[in-house]
Amino acid sequence: MESIFTSILSTSISAGFMVLAVAAIRILFRKMPKSFRCFLWMLVGIHLLFPFSIESAFGLLPRVEIRGGADRGGWLYDSEALENSDNIESGTGTEDLVDMEKKALAQPGLFGVNSTGSLKDAGRGHMLMKAGAVFWGLGVLLLLGYFFISWHKITRMLKTAVPWESMGIKIYQSDRIQTPFLFGIVRPRIYIPMHIEEESLPYIIKHECAHQKRKDYLTKPAAFVLLCIHWFNPCIWLAYKLMCRDIELACDELVIRDFTAWEKKAYSTALLNCSVSQKKITACQAFFGETGIKERVKNVLRYKKPALLAVVMSITVCMVVSLCFMTTRREKALPGPEEGADQGEMLSETEKGDRQGVLLPESEKEEDQGQTPLGSGEEAGQSQTLPGSGEMAGQGQTLPEPAKGTEDEAQIFVSQTEGENPEENTEFVRQWTEAFCNRDGEKIYAMCSDEWKKNAGENEMMPGPENGYTFGWSSPWPIEDDLVRVVELSENHAELLYYAWTSEPHMSVWRQSLSYHKEDKWLVDQVDTDIMEYICILEEFEKAYPDGEISGTPMDYLENGMGEALNNNALLSSTTIYLPLFEPDTAAVCLLNLLRNEEKVEVEAQIDEKGKEAKVTVEFMDGNRAVVLMVQPYGENGIWIPQSYNEEEEE
Repeated sequence: MESIFTSILSTSISAGFMVLAVAAIRILFRKMPKSFRCFLWMLVGIHLLFPFSIESAFGLLPRVEIRGGADRGGWLYDSEALENSDNIESGTGTEDLVDMEKKALAQPGLFGVNSTGSLKDAGRGHMLMKAGAVFWGLGVLLLLGYFFISWHKITRMLKTAVPWESMGIKIYQSDRIQTPFLFGIVRPRIYIPMHIEEESLPYIIKHECAHQKRKDYLTKPAAFVLLCIHWFNPCIWLAYKLMCRDIELACDELVIRDFTAWEKKAYSTALLNCSVSQKKITACQAFFGETGIKERVKNVLRYKKPALLAVVMSITVCMVVSLCFMTTRREKALPGPEEGADQGEMLSETEKGDRQGVLLPESEKEEDQGQTPLGSGEEAGQSQTLPGSGEMAGQGQTLPEPAKGTEDEAQIFVSQTEGENPEENTEFVRQWTEAFCNRDGEKIYAMCSDEWKKNAGENEMMPGPENGYTFGWSSPWPIEDDLVRVVELSENHAELLYYAWTSEPHMSVWRQSLSYHKEDKWLVDQVDTDIMEYICILEEFEKAYPDGEISGTPMDYLENGMGEALNNNALLSSTTIYLPLFEPDTAAVCLLNLLRNEEKVEVEAQIDEKGKEAKVTVEFMDGNRAVVLMVQPYGENGIWIPQSYNEEEEE
């Protein structure tokens, strides 16, 4: 129910803007035919009924996304994590504290933190959302109960109504009602009080027939059901009240459009004679004298057939409202594995070759970083469409041809090697990273030892079609054209770093420990993968960024081409998700995946005199510190990007 509530809450807030716009149009275009007003309220109802919208360049509605749980990422805490949150706040040993927080924060697909990063606060937020969902559900049940009870009471009250015919139309008279109305769903009937004067009867019947022609006996109950669902939003109550008035005004105009001045006065007299004091919100009937009698009488007496220009303007207004308020504002999206962003548009020709998933570093970079690319090949210069990457890499974008011997392969960078002949297993590790990035369950299963296969279910392997296996989840996940970095490679062990884009504006780092042995072929014995999110101790920081290296690695937002994309999105977007990137300290927390909790991870920035660089010191919850350099390469109004901090250069 919580997910339903958050979806309805998002839709209701978005529709609230549309309600205010339609209410303003009612004031600005007073002479608009009232049937066009009803059309605008119908658009509001459609917006409330369907919780999705189309993006367009003309959309004025902001995208409202409220997700249950801890943060804007939509992750929820499980009961065990919530129970442990009290222990975390009360204070335990550092190791226990880290273990509990990691259990709640670092496991993929499970849990995140809120904007302050506090597990305790996030737990409270989740409980409040849960309580809100229950409270909303009770409100819906109460209002729906009121609807059905009212309907039942009216049905019982009308059982004694006497059928009668007037003007060739069958009507029903009752001494238990005070004003005429149309009632029913399948076969609606016109009900008239016994005391109605004979002179007023023809006008009343014409008015109720207009309701029947316009299907208002269906519109009003449907609108009340929507009101029951969105009862917490005062804008929806306003919309319902104004819609009821406009329905009556539209029916009045439909009846009197060919009336003489005398007939208009007689019709107004009938309105006054049948007027009742209606203080409660009604759900079932379209009363003849229910709402806005003063406004209706004035409208009847002043009514003139609308000129062609007024009709054209009304149609134009309705079209503009449909275009601007039935669509959401189109925002420039971040490139990511789910969206299949065309990263080729954001990168230079040289960088396109790097972002293929096969990074071809320059010789100078190899010497500076001590990295050795595995595999040999020619210079890439020819172009081809990357096989199998249409969904991920931009639907068939043209990329440089991979180097010879590395076609469709993920490039591996070796920062450190151990053992006499690590080359013997490099091809095996390369194949593993390719299968892992591609989520190739069949290949992964074939590369693992019999012992590992016994625990396939625990190792994220799921049975697939034709006795096969599937592996992994949709997002975030390292895609095949992302980089894989090997920070340690020995005869039977490898430490790997994967990189993946998330739904938030930063890159995620995955650390994988791979153990294997050789029989007739190489086989994997053990795989441990940690998603390095919400880093709160120095050990984790060094796992994600070995030796504090950021510059020149796949995590370098300047070299991987994503810094410019982030900067453009941040400057163009109206959402608050990019705001942390405009300050060096908060940008470091966001882009380096640090825990967003000032009480546990303190971040301090010292900006230089020129204002283009900042020394950021991170003090972790274990008392250790790390220093990174933040730069502002896109101008004084641009975002900040992390780089490696070099103490020698500082001196």
